[in-house]
Amino acid sequence: MKLQRWALSAEIISGFAVVITLIFLAIEIRSNTEAVRINTYDQLVADIADWDMLLATDNELGEAMMTRINEGIENMTDYQAFIDRRPGRSLYTIYERAFLQWEAGTITSRQFERFRSRICAIDLAESNPALDSNLRGATSQNFTEFRDQCVEN
Repeated sequence: MKLQRWALSAEIISGFAVVITLIFLAIEIRSNTEAVRINTYDQLVADIADWDMLLATDNELGEAMMTRINEGIENMTDYQAFIDRRPGRSLYTIYERAFLQWEAGTITSRQFERFRSRICAIDLAESNPALDSNLRGATSQNFTEFRDQCVEN
C-alpha cells in the first residue's frame, strides 16, 4: 500500500512538473518572438537610416536627383538615370522586406505603419515611371499589388 502511495505521489508531482515546464516554455517562446520582432524592426529602421545617409553623402547621386527634380528625367544622361534609379530600388527593397515581415506577422501593424505611410505616399507611376517599371519586375506580386492599392487610396 505504501508503494502505491509513493507511485501516486510521484505521478502527481511529475504532472505538475510537466505543467510548469509547459508554462515556462510558453513564456520563453513569447519572449523570443518579441525579441525577433524588435530586432527585425530595428534592422529595417537602420537600413532606412543607412539609405538616408547615402543620399546625404553621395555627390553624384545628389546631382542626378537634382537634375531629375529641376530639369526632368528627359534631361538626364543615361548614367544619371541609372544612378537615380538605384537608390529608389534599394529603398523599395527595404519597404518590400518590411511588407513581407508584416505579412508574415514578424512585425506588428503598428510597426509597419511607419513603412506603409512612406510606401503609399508616392505615386511612382506618375513621379518616376522608369523606377516604377523597374520595381514591377523586381518586387513580389503581393507587394506590387499592395503598393498599387494604397497609392490609389
